Amino acid sequence: MRREGGSGGLDRFRVLAALLVAANHTSPLLDLSPLADHILTQILARLAVPFFLAVSGCFLLPRAEEQGRRSLLPFCRRVLLLYAGATLLYLPLRLYSGALPGPLGLLRDVVFDGTFYHLWYFPALLLGLALTALAPRRALWYCVPLYLLGLLGDSYFGLTAALPPLRACYDLLFRCFDQTRNGLFLSPLFLALGERLVYCTHGHVWNRENLPPLRPGDLLLHGHTHVPAWAPFGAGNLCLNPGSLAIPKEGSPHSYMTIQDNQILWKTLEGDTYHALVL
Repeated sequence: MRREGGSGGLDRFRVLAALLVAANHTSPLLDLSPLADHILTQILARLAVPFFLAVSGCFLLPRAEEQGRRSLLPFCRRVLLLYAGATLLYLPLRLYSGALPGPLGLLRDVVFDGTFYHLWYFPALLLGLALTALAPRRALWYCVPLYLLGLLGDSYFGLTAALPPLRACYDLLFRCFDQTRNGLFLSPLFLALGERLVYCTHGHVWNRENLPPLRPGDLLLHGHTHVPAWAPFGAGNLCLNPGSLAIPKEGSPHSYMTIQDNQILWKTLEGDTYHALVL
């Protein structure tokens, strides 16, 4: 997956994220310093999978919106081939361990849990993509509640276990899959977050006159000029400038900008809003 003109720093960070995934599974600093290894594997490395999902959403969901969901089929076929190849590669290990599931268990593994424990990303990506491609621009409305439900079955399961009625509901869910880290609860949110790219840069290199690689609907956010801006361009793109807190120019106020949900606000130091945009 590539944007026309390249994908800039995304390519370089994907290499770093791949190394973080490897670190998460190998604990490379454990013998040197348990604390350093914890910071690396349990904090920094946890950014890698959400990053990969967001990048996939950044490339794929605009295509689904512009060309229809069928345009994602070639990508899905490639992922399925990789998934099948990885499954065959690890099949001897499952045979050796005697951990082959029955027909229903196999279906559950293929669709939700992964055919081997670390292959969960493949079905999570495919199922999450199917859910978010239904309505790319509105996917967050249902992806956020799904993610919160997933947290109650994972990071906050201690709270769930303390509430018997809630625990009973999750016990029923866990008959369908082993964990909520899957394509139903986790991956849709991060795919949806990548649907619209906010390209943040200082502005002395990338700006309206020298555009970075953008897709329709992406936002270009930069400073440099010290002048507030909210100029549309291209195919649904916006060029945004927060202005300056310290040295505003061209008679503009000392100001800053906030982005929350689908609303962008330009505010003075006193907190008064002098311009607002709804995406």
